[in-house]
Amino acid sequence: MSGKKQIKVAAGLGLEEPGPNSPDHSSQNNRNLPEQHQPAKSDLVIRKLLNFGRKLAAGYNKLQISHRGMYSIERLHAYQAYCDKTSTVRAIAVCVLTPVPSLLAIVLIECFPLRDPLLGWEANYMFWIRFYISGVLICIGLTYQATDMVDRVKISLLQRLVMSIVAMSIYVGTVMLVSYLWIFPVPFGIVLGIGPCFAVFLTALIVTIGPTTFKANPGLGDELKLQFYVLATEGAISVIYPAFSCVYLRASSTGRAGLVLLLPVIKILTKNIVAWSSSHVEDCIPVVTVFSIEVFNALHPQGAQEENLELIEGTLQLLFHCEYHALVEYVECAVPILFGVYLTILYQLPVHEYYPHTRDLEAGQLEGMLMSLSVYVTLEVLSFVGMHMALKRKFHLSALYQLAFVLETHVVQLQSRMFVWIVFILQFTLAHYGVDFTFQFAWLH
Repeated sequence: MSGKKQIKVAAGLGLEEPGPNSPDHSSQNNRNLPEQHQPAKSDLVIRKLLNFGRKLAAGYNKLQISHRGMYSIERLHAYQAYCDKTSTVRAIAVCVLTPVPSLLAIVLIECFPLRDPLLGWEANYMFWIRFYISGVLICIGLTYQATDMVDRVKISLLQRLVMSIVAMSIYVGTVMLVSYLWIFPVPFGIVLGIGPCFAVFLTALIVTIGPTTFKANPGLGDELKLQFYVLATEGAISVIYPAFSCVYLRASSTGRAGLVLLLPVIKILTKNIVAWSSSHVEDCIPVVTVFSIEVFNALHPQGAQEENLELIEGTLQLLFHCEYHALVEYVECAVPILFGVYLTILYQLPVHEYYPHTRDLEAGQLEGMLMSLSVYVTLEVLSFVGMHMALKRKFHLSALYQLAFVLETHVVQLQSRMFVWIVFILQFTLAHYGVDFTFQFAWLH
């Protein structure tokens, strides 16, 4: 980072209204007295309105995650060191390659050969294997999300694998039992086992950490509880959004308009819950919030010594603000690219006939979808380049380097969240999972 920029803000706006000097009778002055008081009353109303507007703006800013913190001095030094030692080629490579692991995982999962779900749950044994492996990957990602934010918890990869196997055995076992007793595919079967799986997963995690570790670290329970809130929020939105889609499709046009207005409220609420739960590690708030909520939203249908201190604080807040928005821009650009590549590969695989959005898709329609995605991605890239140039010109900050710094520094948190959402959401509408937003469930009749 080179150069310093100090912004001085001066305000001194006044208004003076001269009184009339022409002589007049006292009765006329008394008659005009209410009119002279009228500006004072209107000024009072204006001041109240301005005060209310300031409070409203302050409340809105408090809800914006980008205004909820600042860089720590340690993080600032780490960022400066990263900029000094990292080449532009490496920074670009980090940004480009970050989504690749989760993309490879979902493509390999889609390579599992599947049979028609109408043949029954026993004939679809490959689906259960696929379901199990997908869930184990998701559970491993969840363990990294929870424990990587707590320094005092050390869990080996083998322990994570065992916990995930136990949790997914309950998950898959629950859905298989319902399939055996009732019907396959189970309507919304992918959502059905989330509750039991989550309960078993948390129990296994607490048992693995052990009572000795909890006794040796008195505040550990509170920190883990906050991470459980994050996981619970992720689990909640995985249920809320499908439910929202079902209600939306069955609502009238007036009801749909109201439901659309509800979406931003849900998004703001969930982001603030995640940000509050991560407040004990302020440096991680942007990456945790963006990759917990924004990825899901993208996938689913802001004295001399005293002056110096203020300048430093303003710089740290600016870096925090820029990091959050750089991550949002990255997600809005990277996720459509990932989805476009995934869709192109999926269309070539036999399993594409079991997805509603690719079952009857023709080559020309696929090209049209990819063209629309390309236009959207181009606009997002231009938006990011514009932000990068503006920050470079005004504050001598590089959005590219800051983005690469976050992606490389928080690789565990980032990849674990991407694995969870990419593996979960992209196969959510697979026919074998019984997802039907119209609630017709044709295979039941």
